[in-house]
Amino acid sequence: FKSFEEFREAFEKQFSWMAEKAIELNEYFGSVHQEVIPTPLLSAFFEGPMEQGKDLIFGGALYNSSGATHIGFADTVDSLNAIEESIFLFNKYTFAEIIMTLKSDFKDNEQMRQYLLNKTSKYGTENPIAIKNSQNLVRFLYEFYQRHINYRGGRYRPAYWSMTNHSGQGAVSGALPSGRKSCQTFASGITPCSGAAGDITAALNAIGVLGARYIPGGEALNLKFTSIENVEDIDKLGSYVESYFRAGGLHAQFNIMSYERLKDAKMHPEMYRDLTVRVSGYSAYFNDLNEKMKDEIITRTEYDLRSGKAIPFLK
Repeated sequence: FKSFEEFREAFEKQFSWMAEKAIELNEYFGSVHQEVIPTPLLSAFFEGPMEQGKDLIFGGALYNSSGATHIGFADTVDSLNAIEESIFLFNKYTFAEIIMTLKSDFKDNEQMRQYLLNKTSKYGTENPIAIKNSQNLVRFLYEFYQRHINYRGGRYRPAYWSMTNHSGQGAVSGALPSGRKSCQTFASGITPCSGAAGDITAALNAIGVLGARYIPGGEALNLKFTSIENVEDIDKLGSYVESYFRAGGLHAQFNIMSYERLKDAKMHPEMYRDLTVRVSGYSAYFNDLNEKMKDEIITRTEYDLRSGKAIPFLK
């Protein structure tokens, strides 16, 4: 590739091919659903089917969109940043060098991994390259799905919420140019990668400017803060939330607990039977989560509520 723009066009072309195949499968599934398993009882609880005499799965509802959620948004943006900077801007590495190192999962080249991990721009900061690549990605995805109509007559709506799939899919995925090693958990939802965004205000601004109109299927932003100790802390949390939504944010959910408490809960589950945590769109007992999800929640960036700065995670 002669330029990053050429690479980005190739990336978008490859993604489009994969997404087209996913849509084909969804359409096939939908057509079989229409033939084999109609849903008259479910349809009776919606506005539209009774009036039109049309089942939900035939487009009887008022709204017939299909959600298309995406896993690893932050990891993808960070990888695009790393490629643009390390290959095209600063000529630090070649494509061949990075590809070879990724195939080996950074074996014998920890120096490259540390550079990609710590010296390239990260989503969740107000770095211009990170902002540009994150905005370009959400807009590309939005425009791609706008060209597709589902089997019920509605549009596909891109979304960024991952439930626990970012853990499961991360476990079977290879290394990335962002510095992420193979089998590591992806960042959840629309959330920046753990440890990547050092300032909460900058992180919220970077997410807010993505643009709500380009995320019609919704998003999940997972945040973790130090404990609330007084009224001033409550006001501080409120100011972060208000600023985020004024900047264009769509969703935020919180865990108000420290790294240490979560690590202790993993080591001594019998002492934390009632500990509930926000996962990604829902809450669960911490003890009921699998080990990878426990680790993912433990290592989520913890922000000092008063200063807004990220607290370094120490194993």
